[in-house]
Amino acid sequence: MLMLYDSGSNIEMKRGYGSKYPISVNKAERSIDQIARSNKLEDAWLHYRDTLTDVGYNETAQNVEVYIDEKFKPHGGKTIILYHTHPKEKDIYPPSPPDIIFHDILSRTFPSNNVISRMLDGRGVWEYDVDEKLSKELHEITLFSPHNIEEYLREKIEKTYDSINSKPDTIPYTYKNRKEHIELMKAVGVKLTYRKMEFFQNPFK
Repeated sequence: MLMLYDSGSNIEMKRGYGSKYPISVNKAERSIDQIARSNKLEDAWLHYRDTLTDVGYNETAQNVEVYIDEKFKPHGGKTIILYHTHPKEKDIYPPSPPDIIFHDILSRTFPSNNVISRMLDGRGVWEYDVDEKLSKELHEITLFSPHNIEEYLREKIEKTYDSINSKPDTIPYTYKNRKEHIELMKAVGVKLTYRKMEFFQNPFK
């Protein structure tokens, strides 16, 4: 069972999707940060119009599946924020290729909205988006060869890494340095930003 803090009181967050909580973006983000610092599983939430909805299920240490109800019809122009967590690690743990692909699909699903994807790793917040060129590439693969989309993006990252390094690794690219990874992903077509989160024992006291 996960705990979310709001106004000093505990809100129960159960495994699986469907729970809803009235909470602002800032409070939701601080609460999810606390979860990311201690929870060993990935999980996901959708924030829309001051309501946080648990959309994660089948949570594991490496993956979480996302369910968004087909009845969810956001008003045009409104912001939708998808949050998910990665368990805290010693090394950097940026958004993965499946995370990036899912963001692109979500943006296409709600083209009239401002779709933001943020991943919390127990230290800070990654925010990510794809540029128009990469989005078009991913969309074409989704239409004609959806099973190869993750492999395509992983290969694109590795090839881009090799092309911008004079001494490329003999093994597939691994995450080593946050700043270098942000620059690499920019060359791939992924807009990445990172900001650290201060640790609050209880952010609302």
